[in-house]
Amino acid sequence: MKKDVLRHMRERKRSTKISSRNAWKYPIEVGCRGFPAPSLGKMFQDVRIVGQARKLAIKKVSQAAERSSNWLWIRRNTSS
Repeated sequence: MKKDVLRHMRERKRSTKISSRNAWKYPIEVGCRGFPAPSLGKMFQDVRIVGQARKLAIKKVSQAAERSSNWLWIRRNTSS
């Protein structure tokens, strides 16, 4: 059993070295009224979404946050 675990760990380590992908973590905040924090724009900029596409992406995220907040508000008193 221990040998199997060690072999699996070695294979996993080898496969991650081969792919060598970069990953980033971003704390993204969008208020309930759809106001995005600057971190959202920074994240889009870092993944090379710029210009008009960045503006549109921020707008869509803001609208989705506002719709979600509205949906929660409407259903706040319903029992499940």
